[in-house]
Amino acid sequence: MTARPITRAQRSISPLRAALAWTEALTLIRKTHAPDEDLERLATHITDREIVDLTVAIGAVNAWNRFSIAFRKMSLPT
Repeated sequence: MTARPITRAQRSISPLRAALAWTEALTLIRKTHAPDEDLERLATHITDREIVDLTVAIGAVNAWNRFSIAFRKMSLPT
């Protein structure tokens, strides 16, 4: 079996897959415990600052979803 070169499209998908895996790991943290492997894979594609930005964004979206569930999607009083 010979190794095939990685295409430009495949290289651009790898960071996306790593980011999605990190997103899923944090969203399902009770189950996954945010594995070091997911963070290490992500760190091979983006900077520490980008990891922080992504992690904060994931946390914000997860918080909004939990607020929506807790408040039963109530509208604000007018």
